[in-house]
Amino acid sequence: MLYQPLRRLALIISLLMAIMIGGPLLAAPYVLGIRGNEASTASFANANALPLAKEKSQEFDNGNTYVQVSENILNRDAFIVLPEKMSSNQLMEALIKIRTANANGAQSVFIVSAVPIEDISFTDLKQNAADLGLESLFKISGGTQVKEGKSKFRDITDSKIKSPVLGTKSPSIIVDENIRSVSKETSERNNTKYFNFINSSEILKGGNVVYFFLNSNASINPTLFDSIAKIRQSTKQGNQIHLVTPYLPYARSDKIDQPGTIVTARLIADLFESSGISAITFCRAHSPQAQGYYHVPSFQLSGRPTLNRYLKDHQIEMIVSPDAGFQKDATLYAEELGIPVAVINKVRNGNKVEVKGISGAPVLGKKIAIIDDETASGSTLAKAADLLHALGATEIYALVTHLTGDAKAAIENPNIKEIAFTDSLENRTQKNPKVVVLSLVDEFSEHLKSLERGRKEERCDVILQRLNSRP
Repeated sequence: MLYQPLRRLALIISLLMAIMIGGPLLAAPYVLGIRGNEASTASFANANALPLAKEKSQEFDNGNTYVQVSENILNRDAFIVLPEKMSSNQLMEALIKIRTANANGAQSVFIVSAVPIEDISFTDLKQNAADLGLESLFKISGGTQVKEGKSKFRDITDSKIKSPVLGTKSPSIIVDENIRSVSKETSERNNTKYFNFINSSEILKGGNVVYFFLNSNASINPTLFDSIAKIRQSTKQGNQIHLVTPYLPYARSDKIDQPGTIVTARLIADLFESSGISAITFCRAHSPQAQGYYHVPSFQLSGRPTLNRYLKDHQIEMIVSPDAGFQKDATLYAEELGIPVAVINKVRNGNKVEVKGISGAPVLGKKIAIIDDETASGSTLAKAADLLHALGATEIYALVTHLTGDAKAAIENPNIKEIAFTDSLENRTQKNPKVVVLSLVDEFSEHLKSLERGRKEERCDVILQRLNSRP
């Protein structure tokens, strides 16, 4: 690395040669800031005569952190300056920016910290940097070197925990202190022990553990990193962790829809795997292909059996998809129930949603259910209901697998008779006779039972060995 006077001289020579021959030989690095750490970032940038990258970071209503870097970082170095005290949102922002810089062609990503990485503290986490394996998280995200205090840059170590493949021992179900009923009820249904994760010392080392990660839709990042630290601690004891999460964090960030962003759902998969999980089960990711982000065994439950029971009980006569993106899923619901399906023609203008019409079977005189995988405000459901009512639908119900907000627009819409959603996330709606919460316990219980049945069956190689040994 070149530092201060030498580095400035190299940059000046590079610029002069670029002017002379018509192209850059050494592109100037960029400094990426972290919100709340602007003073330290500016100080580092000024001391090293480096420009600050244009970027945008914010939290969405569902708790997800969003990052967009507008600079061309191709073949450039990127520096990220960390605060000594960090919130979970700042940590997620740093990890996403590291991955974003790499995805946009950065030559190297350097982490700058005023204190040793393991001495960084967190303002909203019970865990410390060592519990999290913070340096390992930087490495997995794409960081290459780290500078701590006045020391020189050094390569980031890879302390990824290697966990054994999902094992042969029967599981215990453990949860942390913020859990709702879905994990405990699943434990009771499957006749397995139930632990609070704080008391994980009760669990024998080398056990096969099913860990329910149930995040809050209001604060995903603190719960995410807290769970990563707990899983890491448990896998260090030799436990095999099967992570079960009804709602997969950052599931909606499954594609790059504009420059300077990344598939954060893939980053989350890497972070979970770095903690040492042996398998993961989740319910209805925003895009089913998210299951392919994992290298460990991954299982995706649809949530459809749970919602279908509701549809049958209410004698729904027609399924409507609120947009073309959910059409395939809506068709599966309709086929399983033997009823027709239609699709709302929706157009999104920035944050504004407009309904342009409907395609498919006629809705006149029908009892209809609008089904989607996820909603926050409920505004899309409300606009779809207005159209269906205008077209002559007799009764309109709204169903979603994951409620990531308060669904206020749908609840207050007079054309929606009832809105139902699963208990994959904490219910943020106020008590209302129009709201129905459906339990996913049956689906998770049956899934874990099926894995347990497979676990108890004789392995194929044992059977082959026995057959080969016969005369």
